[in-house]
Amino acid sequence: MLVHAALLLATLGQTSGTARTLDIQFMVAGDPQIAVWLESADGGFVDTIMVTRLVGTFGLGNRPGRADFGGGYLWPYGRREQTLPVWAHRRGKLYDRIVFQDCKEDWLGWHELVSSSEPFYCRPTSSLEVDTVTCPTTNFSTDKGIPMRLLSPEMSGDCAEVFQRYDTTSVYPPRNDVRSRDPSRDWAGVLELNGMNDVDAVSRATPSANRPFRVSYGLPATFANGEYVLWVEVNQQWDENEHHSYAYFIDPRLTDYGTANIGQPSVVWQVPLTVSGTAAVARALEYAGYGSPTGEDGDLRAPDGTITTDVPGSGEGRLLVQDDGAERYRVRVSYAPDTSCEAPAPITDLTLLGSDWGYVDVSFVASDPSTVAGYELKYAEGHGSIRTEADFVNAKPGPPIAAVDAGAAQTVRIQLPWPETGYTVAMRTTNYCGGASTPTTLDVVTEVREFATVDACFIATAAYGSKDQVDVATLRRFRDEVLMPSAVGRAFVGAYYALSPPLADAIRERPLARAVTRAALKPLVWMAEGLE
Repeated sequence: MLVHAALLLATLGQTSGTARTLDIQFMVAGDPQIAVWLESADGGFVDTIMVTRLVGTFGLGNRPGRADFGGGYLWPYGRREQTLPVWAHRRGKLYDRIVFQDCKEDWLGWHELVSSSEPFYCRPTSSLEVDTVTCPTTNFSTDKGIPMRLLSPEMSGDCAEVFQRYDTTSVYPPRNDVRSRDPSRDWAGVLELNGMNDVDAVSRATPSANRPFRVSYGLPATFANGEYVLWVEVNQQWDENEHHSYAYFIDPRLTDYGTANIGQPSVVWQVPLTVSGTAAVARALEYAGYGSPTGEDGDLRAPDGTITTDVPGSGEGRLLVQDDGAERYRVRVSYAPDTSCEAPAPITDLTLLGSDWGYVDVSFVASDPSTVAGYELKYAEGHGSIRTEADFVNAKPGPPIAAVDAGAAQTVRIQLPWPETGYTVAMRTTNYCGGASTPTTLDVVTEVREFATVDACFIATAAYGSKDQVDVATLRRFRDEVLMPSAVGRAFVGAYYALSPPLADAIRERPLARAVTRAALKPLVWMAEGLE
């Protein structure tokens, strides 16, 4: 049963009078994925209060690739349907299932012909990567996928297998951050993915570890008094134990990529509460159960001794124990029947402090906490790209911002994906009723990326006279994106670096030798260009 499906939209902008509110508090350990939602006491889904951004914005649960692919930092493929299955199934909402355009769901790589520039995820790294930073290349491309219903089993043997394995729908939303389409590589309707995602408005960054976190929720005037239950579901990669340790699929073409990232199932807390004319506080310390290890259903499995309970960041320890002086808790909910909804003052002093190739540091002065419940920070590529409320909602969530005393200076580091790129940073304040100020924006630019290791193609550089020549740059991208992902390719690159310096020296001062070398390299350049 689905009730009050658009409550959050009804409360956004509530900046006057009073309202009934919920104030939810918890503290995470690690870097988990989280969903917080409200249900009626009889199990009717009311509304999603928040969901972390990998699921809510970047399509972690509904993207191309099999669910048991290995994982790594900003891993680009593999639908993690086991992440928040209780929340996803209990919502009662279905979306198009997104699969690879070529139906090769078992292939971690080799989708170049249907891959376009990737705005968020990174290419997986390996121990032999040339680059020394987290994302190994700024030119990574991914297949954004296509709704499975637009394909058919008759298209290929791979497509026939996809239709044998999967339903055409998913309980998770697709990604909502694709803003441009490559007509030669993307599905024609790839920008429609943004319209399919209906939880982006409540998507936010994972709270900072070991710091108290709170989120407020305003109930509309038409919301009925009665008995309700607040649910909090939390999942964390890489926290397997003796009861929950799952094998991951290894692409035989890329055998040294990925790790066994699937840990214990999601853990769920329930907090019963009464909405009435009287203020109240409710708490939950012990978890109520756990979700499906595979995400196949939304059932809540009763505690059975298989979930770790004594390790911070693992199992039940994904939420830390706190004490408010009355009771110990992992989740605390305060209900107030008459919270002031005074309009929160906008940020007026958002300032750039410094930048590097992958981040910018900004500062602001904290507002009065009596009217400001928190802060929301988002960013989008391009100067002037956040101008309206809709632009802000559709922008990428930035890092969480902790509440501090009024007048205190606050510094925030925003991790950004690309060097030498202009971005708009936008920030707004929120009140305790779900209302928000107008966003304050700041245009920033990331710096030039510097490499700490060899980045040259010796022979090509000698032949063309500059490592910045267009063909040389194409060959470097071919090295990073085609050769480096495979063991054979990396072995070739290693041999090249060992043998090429003397050959480069031999041709550098000989014009005829350089011309012959350029002619010999040209077919390889054409091939590399064809793969971009």
